[in-house]
Amino acid sequence: MAAVDREPRLRADAQRNRARLLEVARAAFAAGQTPTLEAVAREAGVGIGTLYRHYPTREALIEAVYRAERARLCSRAEPLLAEHERVTALRTWMGDYADFIATKRGMAERLKVITAEGTVASARTRPQRHRQHPGRDLPRARRPRAGRADARPARRRLASRNVSEAR
Repeated sequence: MAAVDREPRLRADAQRNRARLLEVARAAFAAGQTPTLEAVAREAGVGIGTLYRHYPTREALIEAVYRAERARLCSRAEPLLAEHERVTALRTWMGDYADFIATKRGMAERLKVITAEGTVASARTRPQRHRQHPGRDLPRARRPRAGRADARPARRRLASRNVSEAR
């Protein structure tokens, strides 16, 4: 990982503040709201200066929420496979994926704009390990009989959309 990608080590209270800001913003986006930065800070119980110290722009906050949600979603796959049958793990993960889509919907327009402006390069929103080995986390899905033979890409997209709309 390049030195530019590393974040400075934060004090415990600063870590809690950052996590709380992300959680409040995520909840607002998932609810379809476009909160002001002042509202996010107020709901998180921190001052506006604290929010700006961690996220100097709205775009920085949106990117951080998106990255955190994507990392959370990606980190769920292996523990679910270790704890449950494949079908149960997939169903649970798809529920988590639907939550991710709901959060992303609240940020979608702004994500499109900031990606188009170059403020956030879309490749920077993906963890390095997924850029290098995108299929690495899905070895079990490649095993024989891991999925239905008629599960073509169009059907998978339709199933994914139906799950996200059902939530």
